[in-house]
Amino acid sequence: MVARNRSRTNYVKTLVELAEALVEWENAPPTTVMHQPEHASSQMPRRVKGAGGQFALPAESVRSHHWLVEELLDRHGLSEKFSPDYVGEKIDNILIDIVDSLTQERASTLLDELLASHDEYSKEHTVWVPVSGFEPPEEPVSLGAIIIKQVDQEDLERIRSGADALFDRHGFGSEHPAIQPISFLESQVAAVHTSVAEPHRARQRALDETRIVLDVIRYAIPWMYPRGTCVGLLHEVSSGVRVVPVLEEDGPLAILEVETVGPLENIDLSASSLNEMQELGVFKILDVLARAPKISAFEEAIARSVRWFGRMVESEREEERLLSGIIALETLCSKKGRGGSIQNQVAEGAALIAADRLEDRKYIKKRVKNFYSKRSAVSHGGETTIKPWDTSELMLVLHRIIMFSLDYRDKFREVGDLLDWLDDAKLQAALETEKK
Repeated sequence: MVARNRSRTNYVKTLVELAEALVEWENAPPTTVMHQPEHASSQMPRRVKGAGGQFALPAESVRSHHWLVEELLDRHGLSEKFSPDYVGEKIDNILIDIVDSLTQERASTLLDELLASHDEYSKEHTVWVPVSGFEPPEEPVSLGAIIIKQVDQEDLERIRSGADALFDRHGFGSEHPAIQPISFLESQVAAVHTSVAEPHRARQRALDETRIVLDVIRYAIPWMYPRGTCVGLLHEVSSGVRVVPVLEEDGPLAILEVETVGPLENIDLSASSLNEMQELGVFKILDVLARAPKISAFEEAIARSVRWFGRMVESEREEERLLSGIIALETLCSKKGRGGSIQNQVAEGAALIAADRLEDRKYIKKRVKNFYSKRSAVSHGGETTIKPWDTSELMLVLHRIIMFSLDYRDKFREVGDLLDWLDDAKLQAALETEKK
């Protein structure tokens, strides 16, 4: 409580200092002056405007403004319902209110009102995020915090009605050109998310939740769609035909490569596909993520590993796939401070989890070390070639480790617990071998 009161005192003090630093906009130094060496800064001046006027917050004070926004969002939980821009504007309003009086009492009262407004905020917003790579589902499908569905006429009418109300409020007619893009949503597959948050924060939360689900779906793609497919936000995924001719010098065409680029098929969200996702652990992962942030450190590591696995699947370059795969491995099979190299921790951990027979474990340990050698060459500009079967093998090892981790997520609280368990397993195996 003492620390919280100290922080609050610092916030009030910062508000008064920022208000004191404000300069009336017409008296602000011109931009050219601000960019001269004596005014050099990594920040641009901030325009602060509201009912009480328009001011400039000098560049050297903008850092304090950003710090205060971050403190309120992160330490006081305002990020649940408010976006950084929203909180920044509210702080601007406080600064304009106290610019004349510069009293801490007034700043304190307005800060209390801002904090209370977050708890009292109750408006619900629904966001439609168009996505690519899905067959239109016959019925809406719930995946994590979003619903995948085809935008129907009821959705369009609801959106158009909201647009009409918005433009009427601002004195524009219903034929305003800004309404026309709404028709692009017709028949699109979209991720729908509803939250209690101001509009900009609601939009960001919808995008975040959609990307989480897309990453989890990418985890299942290699096993459900071995020919390859991809998912993403609308226009992140494209398809077409790539033609690459190889012509012999002063001779005939040696090769004419015609390649279909992009997904060969869309993801089907039928009952049979959802059952297959269930077997692959997709819904276990979504269950873990649905409980965030109230999840264990081990569950957080599983979620991070799945996200890196998703990056691995969506990348077209083998080098990037290898780098993402090794990061995913390290997330679940290593921990700083345990002694020894990270490479050995990961190689041994991966071998013990991903295989049962001794010969298979030796092979996986050797392969993982080989992956590290190739990663080092990629990172430091050495000569190496990453083969498609390298990343395919790494992907299979990763999949087994993630499935194991999901099954044992209630047993371990953090990655260190898993590594301790593996150490015990090694000792137990050595003892049993000795007895034989």
